[in-house]
Amino acid sequence: MSYRLVIQPVDYQYDFLQEIGKNAIILFKPKIISFEVLPIRILPEHLLLKPASFFGNLLTKGRRMVHLNDLKQELKADWKFNQKKVKLAILPHFIVEFGYDMVGLNVESNLSIISTYGMEEKYLPQGCIGIGLHEIGHSVGLRHCKTKDCVMRTPSKPKNFQKGLYKLCERHKESFQN
Repeated sequence: MSYRLVIQPVDYQYDFLQEIGKNAIILFKPKIISFEVLPIRILPEHLLLKPASFFGNLLTKGRRMVHLNDLKQELKADWKFNQKKVKLAILPHFIVEFGYDMVGLNVESNLSIISTYGMEEKYLPQGCIGIGLHEIGHSVGLRHCKTKDCVMRTPSKPKNFQKGLYKLCERHKESFQN
């Protein structure tokens, strides 16, 4: 099956979103055949949480938070299931229950979330592109890998992509040919 990738910026517009789509078409051909970057989507104010304590403010550096379950419900409500589309939502907030060092999650087979919250600013584009490709890989049926330079490597961390290299191991490439 072939998919159309839909990239949704949430509460912030990133300048590297086209690069995620272009790399996805190259990396996951023939699974991803096209992509579209949607206009920025603003989360409803009632979903955004402020840290309630001094420790919470330190942890989140004063930034807003969103609870993972609330975010999933909001994205699912906005995203009508389509077997031929894969959606990647990217947002800057700290996601409660995401885990402090976790930056990406495949919510269900055709919907993934990336939080840029914990990424180093100087590696933000490379890290977000790499994590985005990793999550898209899950959406097209790929599993984790132990190969060092594979985009599906586990654990998938922004530092794995600081050099801006995005490739699949031979085993994953072969899976597209079968």
